[in-house]
Amino acid sequence: MTRGKLLHHRADRLWTVLLLALSLLTILLLVHYSSSPPNVRAVSERPEVATASAAAARSMEQRADRITAALAGAVPAAGGATLDHCRSDRRPFGIPRYKRTYCVHELTRYLGFDGDFAGTGTAWDSALLDRHWTPSDGSWLDGNLRLTVQRVEGPAGLPDFQDPLDRAAADPGPTHVIRDRRPSSAEAAARSSAAAAEVLRAHRHLAVVHLSLSYYRD
Repeated sequence: MTRGKLLHHRADRLWTVLLLALSLLTILLLVHYSSSPPNVRAVSERPEVATASAAAARSMEQRADRITAALAGAVPAAGGATLDHCRSDRRPFGIPRYKRTYCVHELTRYLGFDGDFAGTGTAWDSALLDRHWTPSDGSWLDGNLRLTVQRVEGPAGLPDFQDPLDRAAADPGPTHVIRDRRPSSAEAAARSSAAAAEVLRAHRHLAVVHLSLSYYRD
């Protein structure tokens, strides 16, 4: 190999090494920044989030009233709560490691009923289908609105009862910010259990209507 060809070969190898090093550095920087959690609190404090949350809350209260009225034999009772929160969920694999931040408004309504447990559930399912709710994995969908109707069969089912919002509000932190909760987090679990017990003193069974709407996405 001549001296000129040798120098040219070495230069090609050097450029290859430099390109590989630059590619590796780019990948490492991408992984580093994409693995950092987003600033969920900053998103939750945006004025447009507050505006969208207020609109979602008004709409969902109206929908809850209509759903309750459609469930034959259901008697509205004290209890229930609202929860407004923003979060970013982590992906098990892939880049970026965190999904886009989104915000959700949720509410629960407590109902008592005295009819046949299984028969009432069948009648309520038919009522929701008639109102164009679509069944989906144990819940119901209408656009972006998700509905579940949790039924508790008598006092015997009370020890296993948990308000859906108590589960949804679990594990707040940097990637899960509670914007608003009523009643407050410190009171919620005790109050929901007491409210459920109160319903079951007045009625044979308990039902909890749970509505959830994802109203904002970053």
